[in-house]
Formats: sequence, C-alpha cells, structure tokens
Amino acid sequence: MTKQTQPTLTDHADNLSNKLEGFFVGSLPALPDNIKEFIVKASPYLTLIMMLLLLPVIVAGLGLGAIITPFSFLGGIGSGFSFILGMVFAFGSLILSLMALPGLFKREKRSWKLVYYSNLLSLFNNLFTGGLGSMLFSALFSFYFLFQVKGKYTK
Repeated sequence: MTKQTQPTLTDHADNLSNKLEGFFVGSLPALPDNIKEFIVKASPYLTLIMMLLLLPVIVAGLGLGAIITPFSFLGGIGSGFSFILGMVFAFGSLILSLMALPGLFKREKRSWKLVYYSNLLSLFNNLFTGGLGSMLFSALFSFYFLFQVKGKYTK
C-alpha cells in the first residue's frame, strides 16, 4: 500500500502559476524583449527605493494597526476579522517582497516565485479590503507583467 501525500499550499500556487502563465503568456500579446529586459533590470531597484520610502509608513501602519485592531471589532465581527486578515496579508506580502529582493538582482527563479507568492497575498488582501474591482484590475496588471518576464529569471 502506497502512502499518498496531500498537496501543499505551494503545490496549489504552482499549479495556478502554470494556468496563469498559459493565459498571460500564451493568450495575450507579448511584450517586446527590450521592455522585458528593462523591467527585469529596473524592478529590483524600484522595489528597493519603494521599500525605503515606505519604511516610515509601514512602521507607523504596524503601530497604528496594533492600536486600532481592538476597535475594528466595534463595526462587527466581520469588519474586525477583515481588518486583521488584511493586515496579515499585507505584512506577509511585504516580507515575501523583502525576501525576494536579493535574488531579483541575480535573476533567480526562486525570487520570481517569491514575488509571485507576494502578488497572490496582495490579491487576497485586495479582495478583503478593496473589493472585487480593484482586485481584478491589480491581478490582471501585476500578473501580466510578472508572467511576461518570468523567462528572464533562470538561475
């Protein structure tokens, strides 16, 4: 009798990645190679600059989030739960982006995956906090560019 293992969350995310790649690379128009190269070269620097500029906002947000969390339940259990879930997804996305940064400079496939996971968390965050419209727009925009440059990350 063989023991079957349950698929992990990363297995599901990777399966979704394959399906999304088929759509965003196979069905939609491709970006020119020089644009892809520019995105791959510039994105680590832009990410680093944005992280540094947003650092005070992130620290303040975490502090205010800790203060506001108990009061978020005054609007009901749903709004409190939504607020906490949004904070968890935003913080997780931030951590994944930070973890990916060194490898983005080296064009590592592992870092591309971390950015992909970060985008998935941001997608869920938008679903809980921003609504369906903003979630769809940000998903289409971010995943299009992310999957267009996937082939540039080979190490």
